[in-house]
Amino acid sequence: MMLSMNTTSLRHPATEAKVAVIGVAGDMISLVDEDARNAIENAGCLLGSSRLLEIAVSKLATREDATLLSYGHDLNITLGRIADIVASGTKVAILASGDPGFFGVLRALSRVIDRESIEVFPAVSSIAMAFSKVVIPWDDAVVVSMHGRPPELSVARILASSKVAVLTSPETPPHALARMLVQRNAHAAQVIVCSNLSTDNEIIVEADLGTLAGGNSDPYSVMILIGMNGLPLGGYMSSTGCGIVPTADPKTNGLPLGGYMSNGDLTYPPDGPAISFGMESMLYRHRGNLITKDEVRAIVLSKLKLPRYGVLWDVGSGSGAVAIEAARLSPGLTVFAIDQDGQAISNIQSNAISHAAQVHAVYGHAPEILLGLPAPDRVFVGGGRIPALKAAMKRIARPGRIVAAFAAIDRAAAAAKLLGSMVQVSVSESSMLPDGSVRLVPRNPVFVAYGDIDPSE
Repeated sequence: MMLSMNTTSLRHPATEAKVAVIGVAGDMISLVDEDARNAIENAGCLLGSSRLLEIAVSKLATREDATLLSYGHDLNITLGRIADIVASGTKVAILASGDPGFFGVLRALSRVIDRESIEVFPAVSSIAMAFSKVVIPWDDAVVVSMHGRPPELSVARILASSKVAVLTSPETPPHALARMLVQRNAHAAQVIVCSNLSTDNEIIVEADLGTLAGGNSDPYSVMILIGMNGLPLGGYMSSTGCGIVPTADPKTNGLPLGGYMSNGDLTYPPDGPAISFGMESMLYRHRGNLITKDEVRAIVLSKLKLPRYGVLWDVGSGSGAVAIEAARLSPGLTVFAIDQDGQAISNIQSNAISHAAQVHAVYGHAPEILLGLPAPDRVFVGGGRIPALKAAMKRIARPGRIVAAFAAIDRAAAAAKLLGSMVQVSVSESSMLPDGSVRLVPRNPVFVAYGDIDPSE
């Protein structure tokens, strides 16, 4: 049986398009297809970089009376002018590098021109071209653009990723980005900068972050960064000997061990909700009673106000429950679970695998071990460790948040003075009496101190 439905086609012939957006791979404008070439040669207005305009005029039969426009500093103003030109009945051809729909002009253009009036002729993107030049697959890569975006937001995303391609900009060229990453204690197994791809001036340079940070490079480049052993760029420091025990196997392309079967088949996460927190303690391996209780854990996670990207420390992690649930709630975080007990480290690893969470177990004594870790954006301190709390306050690299849990009121009060706020968590659980009625049995209260820390103050 065949199914039928009413459909409306958005496809239109190139001859009806008022604006043709043509992607050009490097300098190879002569390789655009016949329809794209006709659109360029018949356009009354050509928009593009000065380099692409020069190539088009020299290699194609463009109209002598065609208006040539270069991208201005403010793209919105330039595209507003294009909209006026289109409204006057003039056909426009826009020349773009690579694929115009992949971090290209198409997004901004679609805000001022109806898409029914646009015809797109894509070329190979500069990202695809860069990876092909260095013979590295990129289906698992994260793509970040430094154009028109706050650099700190982009840097946070880079640090949370294990393979990244970055479109650099005049405001953040490769060497400036390298300096930012060095300041954030990033570490990469490979750093490659690809400039002027498929042109006579093509340059491909591989160097470490420190060397790149001290030099100069073309701002319009593709920068490829690959983390150590499948770990995020912000999640490993090979020179510190800080005892990081990754829960990701390099042979599995950085996927959590819980996400692979021995025969290589992917599996689903454990049964249960895809996103959950405050899970029953019985779902975690833990030693004795050393685990943040379910209800307290839920409150701790709410007070942490987890960001989408960044670094989280769980100091005195024990079972790793807080770290694991934070990693599941915010997969873009690089999460470290730190403990000085070998059995705790084993439990953290086992629990992270069971819950398919990307958590890096760190064996060592706080606060000393904290010196070798990437600066945190969020910190949870368990087990009443005031020295670790003070050390974390000194290491936060930008305005961030620290949460700490205590069973003793004197330590909790000291932490509240440091952090600014505190709540008491009192929980009672039901218990059946012999006659079938129910009573409530109170647990010992737990004190949760929390606050925002701004290192600039």
